[in-house]
Amino acid sequence: MEKQRINQKILCKRMDELEMAISELNPLEASEINKRLLKIENMLYAAKDTLTSQEAANYIGISLSQLYKLTCKSKIPYYKPQGKMVYFAKKELDEWMRQDHCPVITQNIQSNEV
Repeated sequence: MEKQRINQKILCKRMDELEMAISELNPLEASEINKRLLKIENMLYAAKDTLTSQEAANYIGISLSQLYKLTCKSKIPYYKPQGKMVYFAKKELDEWMRQDHCPVITQNIQSNEV
């Protein structure tokens, strides 16, 4: 038998079903399951090379409106095939987040001995 391949659409549907079931659990169990779901969502981004706008905003930790502002001003690398949907290369987002590196400044602390 061939194992069914889980794609993003199936995974999202399953996560929605889990979230519905979580709402019926007690608060402590729901909190723990929500943490695990968040971890799974973050791992899903690691498996993808190209992200949608919502995924990219979540990935770099900003709001969707802030991401739209950055794309509008061409301050973040993005792709717009056929002029509609906006996509982001995860590798380019990583590079963008690493720009303008600020080096660590160390100070030599000398003790004033009397």
